[in-house]
Amino acid sequence: MLGLYAEDQVTTETTTFENGIDSSKWVVDTRGYGGSVDNPYMRQMDPKNVEVADGLLKLKVPGGQTYDPKGTVGLSSAQIKSVKIFSVGSLEMTVKMTSEKGTCQCGFLYGADNNEVDLEYLTRTNVSWGVVQGMSKDQPIQQVNLNVTTDQTDDFHTYKLVRTESKAYFLIDGQLVNTFDKNIPTEPVQAMLAHWTDANPGWTGGPPAKDAVMSIKKVVVEYVGETSIFSTSTGVPSATQSPGSSPSASGKSAASRGFTLNAGSLLAVAALCSYFVL
Repeated sequence: MLGLYAEDQVTTETTTFENGIDSSKWVVDTRGYGGSVDNPYMRQMDPKNVEVADGLLKLKVPGGQTYDPKGTVGLSSAQIKSVKIFSVGSLEMTVKMTSEKGTCQCGFLYGADNNEVDLEYLTRTNVSWGVVQGMSKDQPIQQVNLNVTTDQTDDFHTYKLVRTESKAYFLIDGQLVNTFDKNIPTEPVQAMLAHWTDANPGWTGGPPAKDAVMSIKKVVVEYVGETSIFSTSTGVPSATQSPGSSPSASGKSAASRGFTLNAGSLLAVAALCSYFVL
């Protein structure tokens, strides 16, 4: 993926689930979202909805939930997030999407609501969206219909997000389907995979009538340069590591290289690279 860099500059972490969830790479999330003036719709990540079966990671949104607009707890959903926090990198996931109406299935690079790059599949409309939420509050959220014409629920498909210092790329089954090059966030992010509903009629709809399950076969995270380690006890970075920084055979100087991206958030890497080779 990072053709400009020597092997010791690029760290690749591949996860499969035959032996469960690797706690050295992934954390099962318990976060709640929404409930604000800007976003009154709520969802709550619940570890009970995360399981491994038949070598697959299953992220479930339980069926038959009732949305209470006056409630204090969001609709039950599921999410995992990477232990590593980084600034330049990619998330690739091999997934079979559910067709049950009323959920959002997504992979994203996330640090905050204004530091995010997402690839989201909405079963309400059977549409895949690319979304970038940048650092500048005066910039609107960027989102685009990725115009996927094949059935995303018929089998496993591969979805990939790449964030550089100036661009965010979206790929499906190895094909580049969209590129954003404006207002790309540059703060640190974690890789996340989620399956959720919040009953927002303009987005997920729902909640689903029946259990909806997102099945994940493999996840690949790649990053360049320094990373932080997410502390499950404090919720903050607790340690750092840095792969080698020797220049690649391309001959480009460190000053000519640099990176960062959206739909999640990554740890800032100074003058490392100038682009991903896809």
